[in-house]
Amino acid sequence: MNPADYAARIRSRRADLTQYVVHVTRHRVQPAASAFRVLGEILESGYIRPTFAPRGQKNRPSIKGPCPAICFTDQPISALLVTCDVMPGHHTPYGIAYFKPTLFDAGARPAMYATKQDLGRRIQQGEPNWDPERELYTDGIPPELQYLFVEYDPSGVGVFNRVVDWTWEREWRLRFPNSHFSTKGLPVGIRNPGSSVSGAIVVYSENERTEIQAMLDTIRRRPDGDWVQYIGKVIALETARAKIAQGDQRYCRIETWPDA
Repeated sequence: MNPADYAARIRSRRADLTQYVVHVTRHRVQPAASAFRVLGEILESGYIRPTFAPRGQKNRPSIKGPCPAICFTDQPISALLVTCDVMPGHHTPYGIAYFKPTLFDAGARPAMYATKQDLGRRIQQGEPNWDPERELYTDGIPPELQYLFVEYDPSGVGVFNRVVDWTWEREWRLRFPNSHFSTKGLPVGIRNPGSSVSGAIVVYSENERTEIQAMLDTIRRRPDGDWVQYIGKVIALETARAKIAQGDQRYCRIETWPDA
């Protein structure tokens, strides 16, 4: 049997697998904005900007190496519901979903879960290639792949003797500069060549879904709003929660979500 047939068969029977990845928006501190508002700002601009994803009090870049990236999670809708419940400070119920094969063709790849020893030694000030704005490493993962690194220490044998495990995010990343897209970033809506598959917007409530749909209808009429045609659905997670609780498994994944 063709390997592609195997993949299709297993996906059709496993609700934990999906053909979509989701860029989840976060609450912003400066200037203050909710994750829903950040989603609206992205839709208004039409692009997701790549960053080095600074984290913590010192704003250290969580994306290593010389290239910024855009992050995604490879979780179906049913898993996003659980993740948002368990990790409300880390995951929000707002995002933009892309068809995974299309992003892969544009260079997106699953994250590389590895140890800091695999990453290598951080280049220090005064050494060749040192950059005060980035964390660059040598003697480990090649610089052009360092953007994929996510620390993984399931046994807690690292310097701080603590378990580090983000594998449940099933993270993907798309590096920039990217020959497929402009310097503005990743368009919210992108055409899937040879396929009618479209992207989706994810929100929590039905009221928010109505608001986002109205926003998309307005953007569609703008000269720069052609990308809206590549957004097929606006999905409300509260609806998914209710339908799944009733036993309707179609709402577990974007690809099986009913059109009406």
